[in-house]
Amino acid sequence: MALIKSFKKEEPQIPQPVKRGRGRPRKIEQVQQGSELNTQVVQPPVAQTPKFRLPTNKKWLWAGLVLIIVLIPTIYFYSQNKNNEKKLNDLQSNSASIDAVVKQVGKLVILPSGEQPTLATISDAAKLQSQPFFTQAVNGDKLLVYNKAKIAILYRPSINKIVEMAPLNSSSQSSP
Repeated sequence: MALIKSFKKEEPQIPQPVKRGRGRPRKIEQVQQGSELNTQVVQPPVAQTPKFRLPTNKKWLWAGLVLIIVLIPTIYFYSQNKNNEKKLNDLQSNSASIDAVVKQVGKLVILPSGEQPTLATISDAAKLQSQPFFTQAVNGDKLLVYNKAKIAILYRPSINKIVEMAPLNSSSQSSP
């Protein structure tokens, strides 16, 4: 009889609840259908929080990136355009001031025709005192230089007089 084993029905083992959190056991629901042998542990469905839809967020990200890529050059070129307009207006006003000075000097002396002079304003006469042409120059005097006619004229607008006139000596003359 030692060889014969008795076959007893073994009772199914019910799993012990796993402790969660603060030591509270997990609630176990059992299926009501079937016999004790077919009992199952069914977990209640976990409520899932809605996740952000990545494709929508990626679309907004790409739209923002494209917007930034478009705005940066637009702002840059707009500012460059404004700077260039300002420089052009300064040149035009400078040209108008050259014409006004040439007109005033033209009333005092006969000027070369067919040439636009270069106009300079003396801002620091003390630095120029060492040169003979500028010995009588004061701050605010205008210097008209005619390169083709080779004439330099120092004009003082405050008293509307020509202070000095001299021929230009250019050291870079080419010899034949």
